[in-house]
Amino acid sequence: MIKNLCTRSSLLLVYFITTYSVIVNPIQTSRHATSDHPTIIAFDLHGVIFDVNYTEVIKKTAAIFAHWNGLLLLLNPDFWLDLVLLACNLRQFEFLLQRYPTLQKNIENLSDIIQGHELIPEMPAIIHQLKSDGYKLYLFSNIAEKHVDKLQKQFPELFADFDGLVVASPKDGWIQKPNKKAYEKFLTSVHTQPENVLFIDDQLNNIKAAQQLGFKTIHFISPKQLINELQSLQSN
Repeated sequence: MIKNLCTRSSLLLVYFITTYSVIVNPIQTSRHATSDHPTIIAFDLHGVIFDVNYTEVIKKTAAIFAHWNGLLLLLNPDFWLDLVLLACNLRQFEFLLQRYPTLQKNIENLSDIIQGHELIPEMPAIIHQLKSDGYKLYLFSNIAEKHVDKLQKQFPELFADFDGLVVASPKDGWIQKPNKKAYEKFLTSVHTQPENVLFIDDQLNNIKAAQQLGFKTIHFISPKQLINELQSLQSN
């Protein structure tokens, strides 16, 4: 009887120790990438990681034109529309040079201004955490190669978390999202299938194009919304 009592007491002691350790140190749910979830996350650049400060764009553009007596162009509404299109379509460079020959000497400076970037403060920490969680991270953007090179030099710590960059290039005719070929280019570059990729973009037409090809997607609205959707995805 004494032996049985000791045995029961030992079992109770083990039970209470185990229960206490679970309460004090609860098991953490793994947030690492698994085979059941996308293992690759592709980020758009403009509107997701960086914002464009349009006030600064207008100020700097006006300063350039005032410097070389191009004030007449500033009074032309069509010219400002062409600048907006330049930010969205890299082919617009050729059109601008044909329509406004005087831009030839200033096209590089103008390009840098239009593609001007202002880092969204919360994004580096989010990106770094996802990298720590075991995801492969890629930049998938319509930005030109030469512009992303400048950004890499300006923000080396941010770009150090990316495993690769898939951007617009003259080598393939400046293929851009939402063109189907741009997504195929990404998959070929990364050597993966659409179901392995979570694509994050602020442009709904880019999101829809990705969904049609089988990508998992998040339509970016804000860093807080992105965190909530990532947590929801990881908990499923």
